[in-house]
Amino acid sequence: MNRARFWTFTNGAPVLVTVREGAPAHWRTAHPTDEGYHFESVSWVLRGDYITRHWSSGGRDCDGPIEYYGQDRCHVRALRAGPDSEGVTYPDWRRISERVHDVYAERMGY
Repeated sequence: MNRARFWTFTNGAPVLVTVREGAPAHWRTAHPTDEGYHFESVSWVLRGDYITRHWSSGGRDCDGPIEYYGQDRCHVRALRAGPDSEGVTYPDWRRISERVHDVYAERMGY
């Protein structure tokens, strides 16, 4: 398979994403908040019969910087086998890994 299409929920609405093998798709946003900033980033990579989703989000506020990141994977046959919402069926993503990097908590030994 050299191309896959699936739905994602971005900026408050469903968006149809097309990913081609060898050409990852990307989405990211960042904005200031009343205490610092917030960011989100997602990339999708098609390899063979699977799409891997690499995601991260985080920012900085009065509690310091924090980042969440990880990877999910979905077989191309399951791109319309996940949750339904308002007439759209999303991929059945399976978590591969995830991590939280909380700078201040790690410094305090949590």
